[in-house]
Amino acid sequence: MPKKKWYAGVVCGRCGAHVQWVEDPSRGKVKLVSEPGAKISLTCPACGLAATYPFTQVFSFEEGTSPRLN
Repeated sequence: MPKKKWYAGVVCGRCGAHVQWVEDPSRGKVKLVSEPGAKISLTCPACGLAATYPFTQVFSFEEGTSPRLN
């Protein structure tokens, strides 16, 4: 069975689905960092919400996993 890919992304603000941003070749082992106040704009493939997220909400997750609950 092939390994699932890992992605950096966010949880959709409307439906709670994972929204992939970029592939994470570290498989979650490298801490994601950015400029203070950085934001990313993404569109959820599940519900179509186009939103801007603070980089502090970006995290790594394995393809096919359920969103984390906070």
